[in-house]
Amino acid sequence: MRTLTVRIVTPEDTPGWHVQLWSQPDGHHAELVATAPLGEDLVRVAAGEHGQWALAPSLFGAGTDTADRRAMGERLFMATFRGEVARRWSVERAAATPAHPVRVRLDVASPVLRALPWELVREGTQWLYRRDELIWSRGPMRGPEPAPPAEHGPLRVLVVVCSPDDPQFRADDEIAHIEAALAGINGLAHTEVLDGPSRYRLAETIDDLRPHVLHVIGHGMPRPGTGGAALHFNWMRPNRHPVDHPEPWELMAEHVDELSMKWKPRLVVLNACRTAGDPMEVIGGLAAAFLDSGVRAVVSMQADIDSPAAVIFSSALYRAIADSCRIDKAVALARRAIALQVADTDCWALPVLDLTHPPGCVLPRSFVADPHLVADVRARRGYADLRRFLDRSTERRTAWWTLDPPMEPEPVREPGRSLLVIGGSADPKTRSGKTWLVYWSLLACFLRGNRVTYVDLSSPVAYGDPTRRAVAGGVKDWTTALRMIRDACQDPRQPEPLPCKAFYGFNAVLNALLRGAAPPTADIGEPVRDEGLGFDDDVSRPDGRKAEIFATFFDALAAVSPDRLHVIALDNVHRIMEGAFDDVFYPLFLGPVAARRHRGLRVVVTGQNEWLDNHLPSGDHHLCQRIEVGGFAAGDYMRLARDYCRRNGLAFERLEILFQKIQELLYGGGYAPVTSFDEIKAMATRLGLDGLRT
Repeated sequence: MRTLTVRIVTPEDTPGWHVQLWSQPDGHHAELVATAPLGEDLVRVAAGEHGQWALAPSLFGAGTDTADRRAMGERLFMATFRGEVARRWSVERAAATPAHPVRVRLDVASPVLRALPWELVREGTQWLYRRDELIWSRGPMRGPEPAPPAEHGPLRVLVVVCSPDDPQFRADDEIAHIEAALAGINGLAHTEVLDGPSRYRLAETIDDLRPHVLHVIGHGMPRPGTGGAALHFNWMRPNRHPVDHPEPWELMAEHVDELSMKWKPRLVVLNACRTAGDPMEVIGGLAAAFLDSGVRAVVSMQADIDSPAAVIFSSALYRAIADSCRIDKAVALARRAIALQVADTDCWALPVLDLTHPPGCVLPRSFVADPHLVADVRARRGYADLRRFLDRSTERRTAWWTLDPPMEPEPVREPGRSLLVIGGSADPKTRSGKTWLVYWSLLACFLRGNRVTYVDLSSPVAYGDPTRRAVAGGVKDWTTALRMIRDACQDPRQPEPLPCKAFYGFNAVLNALLRGAAPPTADIGEPVRDEGLGFDDDVSRPDGRKAEIFATFFDALAAVSPDRLHVIALDNVHRIMEGAFDDVFYPLFLGPVAARRHRGLRVVVTGQNEWLDNHLPSGDHHLCQRIEVGGFAAGDYMRLARDYCRRNGLAFERLEILFQKIQELLYGGGYAPVTSFDEIKAMATRLGLDGLRT
């Protein structure tokens, strides 16, 4: 794709302000193709004589209309596209089509001129920033440069709500739209929300999470007495008092670089409005501060944006990012969404995109797994349900970083533990979503190039023989558990099943040792069927035979993919007989994994908290990562209800009273099971609430 750069500069060899038009095909150096003097009106603005341009800072405020903004856009175009620049622009634009668009970058040297609302630029009857064949951004022109290495996903997004108690914002609604947009690519993105943080907490979270995207919802206002840019945190409207939040504070432009010395987000979205009448450059100053700190791209608002428009913008922006659009295209699509849904305000022109890197280098992501296989896996049972998996951001990150922590630009932590233990309540009425967390963790690991296997130890078993009748659920002995793991590794329903021949040798050894015979010593090249025998402890060398069976199984796993991490999830581990687990399965399977004796293997187990407490050796607690999941707390319930409705296409407003009743019941200290939202949806359907769906 070709990039046109419109530069407004004062060339060293030419007096006065000029407009330069540069053309740059992808991967090539830019070529200067046209030059013309800048219009006198803008020359005077650059010199501080605003004249008719004095209206610019209030163009989106009360008392102005589309006619004022249209006139401003026409003046911007006429003063910029003149002479040879206008002629070459016409040629380049005529060659652009929606199917083959051209990128347009605006590079303005004068800070005063940069503060003008260039997004309103208008040629004839057309708003240029709304044309499908033109993809706009701001920022300095750059030569061709190697793209930074793509980072393995998931994409990490940190949403910061500056003042959670401010009713002016629809922060929960915006968060629900962001979560819903990214939930459509389940497993490809990880979102965390930070409400009203202190300065220290914000910096700590950026360092810990290392977000690719920092999304800020709040107020951007001039600092009293200085006019400098600042974001206000925990700021309260009159007669309101903070509840469970830190003291108010301000993030000023000059302190942005101090937020994190270890990590810089790739993209910052300042979905922050200004108070009416604030100077135009307030948010621009914050954007510039983030860019100067090393951020690759910043999206900011050049005037007040109403919360409904901000929600529309965020929803469309993250849907486009989820579709792997480059950031300039994503902003263009979000701008278009506002234009189509919000009439007569021209607030589509409020978002400003500033870049320091080519748009394709802002969020470079890659997944090792084949894209076609990824799409297939995400549609399978278990993985497809992850769209309904709400919240659990802390637990998700802990699980992911235990199994396969991100490495860019350096490991986020010491190598993760090899055994992850996820516990939940034994009460079926308080289901906590352990299995969803397992599937999410497996999908994240799979996308990062690892082999993953899911095993449900509560399911019936047939010992690897499709002709054998499955044994109903219930508790399993250790041989059954091991066979279930083997069978799951070969199951075609797994993302990448192992070939059956991987276990020919193991089956031969298993059959021999279960009979009490000597195991074969030669490689087994022919199919060997599991004979389905049980283990007899009265036969000679019972302990030695058990150890040899497990050692052979580990060898089989290692041989098939020696250079690739294999993550095996054992759901409902409490279905293993207590004695079999304590005496055999833990010492010979889970214990060696926890002790990292098998470097290429990670194991996740889930079970009931009480059972896990009683059966995991206390002396090994330091070897495993423990996560406990429960129901949804009262303070999170309404936000999650919005998120649930948005993901499922439901009208939250129609169900809000039901959610509120549940929340009132929870304030006694209770937790709602993860199924409560599905139950409310079913109840509303039975009651025949009209307009349930959006």
